[in-house]
Amino acid sequence: MARWLKRLASRILRRSHLCEADRGSHHYTGSELAARILVDFNRALPRFVKVLPVDYKRVLNEEAAKAAEAKRAEYNLPIIPGVSKKDEKASKLQDIEETVGDNAAEKKRALVLDKTKGFMKYQRRSEKYRNVKTRTKDWAELSQRLDEDEIKYQSARCMDCGVPFCQSDTAPCEGACVLGINEDPVGIKSIECAIIDRGFEMGWMVPQPPKVRTGKRVAIIGSGPSGLACADQLNKAGTLFTVYERADRVGGLLMYGIPNMKLDKRIVKRRTDFMAEEGVQYKTGVTVGEDITLMDLKAQNDAVVIATGATVARDLPSRVVT
Repeated sequence: MARWLKRLASRILRRSHLCEADRGSHHYTGSELAARILVDFNRALPRFVKVLPVDYKRVLNEEAAKAAEAKRAEYNLPIIPGVSKKDEKASKLQDIEETVGDNAAEKKRALVLDKTKGFMKYQRRSEKYRNVKTRTKDWAELSQRLDEDEIKYQSARCMDCGVPFCQSDTAPCEGACVLGINEDPVGIKSIECAIIDRGFEMGWMVPQPPKVRTGKRVAIIGSGPSGLACADQLNKAGTLFTVYERADRVGGLLMYGIPNMKLDKRIVKRRTDFMAEEGVQYKTGVTVGEDITLMDLKAQNDAVVIATGATVARDLPSRVVT
């Protein structure tokens, strides 16, 4: 009875702390979410999740284990004989039908992932290197994509942040992941790569050229990451434009700067071809300043975007010391 009363008092205390914290949040920040929770606090109470730091939780578990061990040492309990090996083997015998059913049920349970506490239960699953004998025979990427089950485990680690910094932060998405503060961040890159690969594989990625053009013309010099991003946004807005590239293929840094083992060039070509089907125009083998002047581009277009990148390295003072 005393233990039950102690647990009840602890629950009431935690509930009052949550209510006071919510009132404070509404008072100091004017949060609309806090106001909605206060209107019907009892209904929102079961949706609160208690999150403990991993190290703090480990210390609590160690202290609880020590207390339980000390309590067991106080009593001199008789030794209870264990189950004989014969009985143990007999208990493990099952029919084939039962085994098949158990395996199916176990697989089904594995697919039902805990997305509320997944960031505490599941470890990060990173892409693994391909077999050495296989990858030394080609110039393809070193790593291989995660399978479908691994992607599901990885996505279950997302904390569902109230402010998803992975979408709004200018830093790389995994570098901005909140889980990365004290754990390995969510493998956002692996998930996004799997999604887009599946989209092209299933034919979901369909070119969508703009239905209306504005009549404005823009010249983009350079077809690297910045030039292609600019072209994609201008094309969605209905602007007419041309991308000028001095090399024989578009892509810039993506095509010529990053080696195939890091980024397969078929992926770059897949994207540039997709953009061409949406209306993006490329002119390769054209060097602005030699084949065509900047003044000509300004005269023929309403605007010129220079996205050439750092094509010439800057010299350092005192590089040659005598």
